Amino acid sequence: MLQLERIPLYPLERFASSAAARAALLFDNTTICARPADVFLMMQNITPPPFFLSLPGDPSFRWNKWKNVFLTYIRVCGSNLSADRKTSVLLHCLGAEGQETLSSINISDGADGDTALNEFDPTLLKLDRHYLPKIAIILQRYYFGKCKQTDTESVEDFAMNLRKLAAQCKFGGNLEERI
Repeated sequence: MLQLERIPLYPLERFASSAAARAALLFDNTTICARPADVFLMMQNITPPPFFLSLPGDPSFRWNKWKNVFLTYIRVCGSNLSADRKTSVLLHCLGAEGQETLSSINISDGADGDTALNEFDPTLLKLDRHYLPKIAIILQRYYFGKCKQTDTESVEDFAMNLRKLAAQCKFGGNLEERI
């Protein structure tokens, strides 16, 4: 749940067109006390993604899936977020252990902690390199070649399974020919 903070006040009419929305956002009967982006998120009831790694051990989500959910959340928050703010939201959503992992990655890279964590895209790339599984292309191509359609599997399902396997094989422009 977003907490309202004391920042410059904005007229209530800018954010809520209906009486019910105005009543939900009312503060001192004429103004609300929140950033416009936060008000939008509160009105839409948008929640941040779950923590990626809040406790020691393996993450409960695959990195790619969690990252896509997180990037969608960032897009919903608005395109006017600074890189510093995006990085702060990323650090929060990573959870305590995820932040610890990122700190250890920065130390091993020899990066200064402050400069490394103020850049959103490089931080995401570091996390990609750390959490994405290393794919053995030859092994994935072997699995692709061994894939056979079962008796109960429809052609559409088999084609979908082949596409999933082919995505790991890095066939490039020959993808459709291989399938």
